[in-house]
Amino acid sequence: MRGNKALWILLLCVWVCSGIHALGSPMESELRKKFQVDLFGGMAFTNPTDLNLRPEYDDRYLVDQREYYSTYFPSATQGLPSAEFGKVKTSYPMGLRLRYRFSPLLSLSLGVKYFSREQSSEVLNRFSAAGGRPYVLEYRFYPYVVAFSGTSPLLGVHLTLRSSEDYELELFLSGGPLFARCQYEMEISRFYSRNNTVYRANQTSYAIQGKSTGLVLDAGARVQVGVMGNIALFCEGGYALQKARNLHGPGEFELYIYRDMDTQYLSDQLDWEGYWGVKQLEAFAPLPSNEWEKDDPRVNDFELDLSGLFLQLGVSFSFSLD
Repeated sequence: MRGNKALWILLLCVWVCSGIHALGSPMESELRKKFQVDLFGGMAFTNPTDLNLRPEYDDRYLVDQREYYSTYFPSATQGLPSAEFGKVKTSYPMGLRLRYRFSPLLSLSLGVKYFSREQSSEVLNRFSAAGGRPYVLEYRFYPYVVAFSGTSPLLGVHLTLRSSEDYELELFLSGGPLFARCQYEMEISRFYSRNNTVYRANQTSYAIQGKSTGLVLDAGARVQVGVMGNIALFCEGGYALQKARNLHGPGEFELYIYRDMDTQYLSDQLDWEGYWGVKQLEAFAPLPSNEWEKDDPRVNDFELDLSGLFLQLGVSFSFSLD
């Protein structure tokens, strides 16, 4: 699905650029100003593989619970989860840039870009154990959040391929440092009930964060159309290479026990800081974490890869200091 979306975006950009290129005139506009400010926003498609291992791990946890009940409680009835844990697959970049036109063909820019995505899920799963003292166990995962964000100052080079007083077609390349963050937050509530009455409950909260620096490299094409005076609209699309490694951050674990449904007490608590990595736990999928015990097997280092195709729309304002 993601590959199909990316292909359609690429084909759309090519089609738009081709149409504007056909309409445009090679005659250079004498009204073109030296300075230009761009404001833009859009959508990007990404797949941070290591970060998305966490929803895969939690999906596997519920499968393991079903296998456990099938083995040790053959008479138990098992409901399927209400949903899968959501992965982060898109982000929403926005930003601004200041451009300076050195010549009719070449411009340089300095700007900043911010992008983020927060994927929330709510998953319920219920097991009913038969026997002498039947009971119902219900898992509720909420809140459940996988998120990332990135900020990057960018220096860009813009090459004009075709221009007229109304249209401009260009290629661009920009790059700079990436200041990236990611987060995983989960709360599991377990309710044990009998005869429609909850007789035992507990709640586990788990959260980890990480931040680091990396590099951004954006490459793409842009079509700009004049609309009024020095104001123009533009559409740009391309590919953003965005990666960060050596993420480090805090973590927190809390376990609450309910005395009754209105009263709870803190049974266990743990705080830590560490570098993110991917470890393998027995019978489960690989687990991204910054929590390490002495004998935890490390599969590989954690990489926050936020690369992907993007499509952005914006408005620009041209001006001169003369």
